[in-house]
Amino acid sequence: MTRLKICSMPSHTKTQWAKLKRRWTFSGPDLLGYLLKMCRHSLGKIATVAVITSILSLVFILNYTENIQRGIAQRKNLDIKQVLNGPYVVARSLIQNVTTTMVAQYTSTTLSPELMAITPQPELNRLINASSKAKYPVTINGKYVFENPQLCSSVANLSVLIIVHTAPDHFDMRLAIRRTWGNDTFYRKMGVARVLFLLGQVGDSALQMKIEAEFKEYRDMLQGDFRDSYRNLTHKGVMGFKWITERCRNAKFILKTDDDIVINMFILFNRVLPKFENKTKQIVCNHIPANAMPIIRDKNNKWYVSENHFRGKNVYPEYCSGFMVLLTNDVIPSIFRAATMTPFFWVDDVYLYGLAPSHVPGIKYNSLTEHILIWQNALSCYRNMTANLNNKCDYLVTGSKRLRESEETWVEMMKQFEHRIGTDLSLRAKTHPDKRA
Repeated sequence: MTRLKICSMPSHTKTQWAKLKRRWTFSGPDLLGYLLKMCRHSLGKIATVAVITSILSLVFILNYTENIQRGIAQRKNLDIKQVLNGPYVVARSLIQNVTTTMVAQYTSTTLSPELMAITPQPELNRLINASSKAKYPVTINGKYVFENPQLCSSVANLSVLIIVHTAPDHFDMRLAIRRTWGNDTFYRKMGVARVLFLLGQVGDSALQMKIEAEFKEYRDMLQGDFRDSYRNLTHKGVMGFKWITERCRNAKFILKTDDDIVINMFILFNRVLPKFENKTKQIVCNHIPANAMPIIRDKNNKWYVSENHFRGKNVYPEYCSGFMVLLTNDVIPSIFRAATMTPFFWVDDVYLYGLAPSHVPGIKYNSLTEHILIWQNALSCYRNMTANLNNKCDYLVTGSKRLRESEETWVEMMKQFEHRIGTDLSLRAKTHPDKRA
């Protein structure tokens, strides 16, 4: 009976032993009561309290341990269900993506030495004194309302991507470019070109529907998530740099212009592009040297700049007129990175082709002089040249305000090329451009 030697037992009669044996068939509480009764007789009150405390502690510990094990099992089951149901995976992947983005943005190991060489210029903060509402261009991390991500990548041997700053309601001017100089079926043997029209959002739902219908038909437009306005052209230009950096690394050259411009693509392919074919970090434009262009402080002028910006300055640093800017594509990612550290300035030509590129080491400006923006003068020049081959009309860039003007100018440009080169262009090209995939 060693199991009963919890405390010393008194002598028992056979009847008591029989009762004790029956106790072993009782439940745990009955046995516990019997033991307590025996101990109380033998050890007194002090021993009884000690035994009760020990037993209660043991019960508490066993119960607590069981609850912990049950909780662990429930949590394991919950984790398994969460993984199988998906939200946990989504949350985990989201955290992972955010971390990766932060590392990619701020860790030097993800940037090439060329991009690492582009560093902030603290003096620009004081010089530009950007508004707190738009410290930097909003399109640096902006979203696209619609885009055609395969516009460039679907084309082999893309010579030129033409990016056009256009106003949302300029449907005819975009059509003019598609029908004339932006349509590379007229000069396909010289090179391949694609056009991308850049625009922002509008407040008119009917106008937005027309714009979206136009995009569905031609697939050559990019709309950003910002309000389209004259003073938001810097945002528009940075959006173009961003998209090219992301989607159009295969184009050799980037040609930026406006929707009221006509460019003689025959001169561009035969005289201009060959000069820069094997060069890098090149900008070809109507170059404005530093200290040559005054800052306009007249409040009635379209290009008025407040005294809060460029304080104490009367002239701009070097930049390009934006009606036509040709860039080698290798420099676009560098200029876009520079835009992330160049405070916003609303005069887009100064910002996009002056302030931002000033961060890029080794960038080279090339002056372009062959332009005439008055349409009547340009058309007269081309017609006189056609009538008399001794006359010269070497304008690369001309202006246009209407669809008809663009078409008449383009016809004369084609005639000029026929006379000069003596090549049959097979000008029976399609009246309408190809629908871009």
